[in-house]
Amino acid sequence: MYKQLFSLILLINFAFMGQLHADGISAAEKVYQDVNTSIFMVFDIKNHDYKKAVEYGSAVAVGKDILATNCHVALKGDEHLIKINSKLIPTTVLYVNEPQDLCLLKINQKILKPVKLRNANDVRIGEEVFTIGSPKGYERTISRGIISNKIKYNMTSILQTDAAISPGSSGGGLFDTKSHLIGITFLKNEGAGVEGIGFALPTELIAAVVNKLDSNKIVT
Repeated sequence: MYKQLFSLILLINFAFMGQLHADGISAAEKVYQDVNTSIFMVFDIKNHDYKKAVEYGSAVAVGKDILATNCHVALKGDEHLIKINSKLIPTTVLYVNEPQDLCLLKINQKILKPVKLRNANDVRIGEEVFTIGSPKGYERTISRGIISNKIKYNMTSILQTDAAISPGSSGGGLFDTKSHLIGITFLKNEGAGVEGIGFALPTELIAAVVNKLDSNKIVT
């Protein structure tokens, strides 16, 4: 009996060790270390009143001066700022696709650390993933989940996940265990008894735009 118990303990330990990287940290820790400085809170400005900036959503750096977010974040107010090292930096809208809820923002300095993109078509249902955003204004919050499904939305295959998504998460990143961006979180299924049904736009939409963009031209 003791031998069986010892063997069971060893199996549990090996299973847990399999979730760790070679340096002894978990996948969640590694992803957060790799990409947290590429995730930003978006502040909404109305009537040019910078003293009353309120957090509204999230954004992910996909270029040294370009961020991906949702249009329902980027087009909410008159102006938008992102916070970098406790300073609020103004942005301009570089690209708008409201039907797919994808917008790109641009800052006037090439100081961002862009994330690495992975083709969302290669993502498997059941794969472990992480969301990082600013739900309810809690900046750079990470949550763990899986890819629950892939569904059609406005002629695009989007990713369904049970990782936590809340108001403020919109425009944040959905990452795989290797810290690759696979989607931009944009929607949560809400209602009585509904839990763990969130959605992310695939990275193909972002890559298609960024690869064609002239960084000196505003595209709408």
